[in-house]
Amino acid sequence: MERQRRIRIGRLTTVGQVAAELGRLYRHARRGEIPVADASRLATILGIMRQCLESSELESRIAQMEEAFTAKQSGSGSVVPFRRNVG
Repeated sequence: MERQRRIRIGRLTTVGQVAAELGRLYRHARRGEIPVADASRLATILGIMRQCLESSELESRIAQMEEAFTAKQSGSGSVVPFRRNVG
């Protein structure tokens, strides 16, 4: 009986890592190493992971900017308060 080779899956914690994995997936599909339908499903999942990572990064950056703005605003009166237009 033939043993199936274990596939090593690296961490996908950055958009760059997800993009690299998409590239590997594409190459495997082009070589016929995996069915195109399977590659398409996996690419969809990777696309969703990319969106989540981008959203998380943006959320973190906005929080940092808000924190810096609040700290600067309470430290000196030279900052003009941000007003949101509602409606």
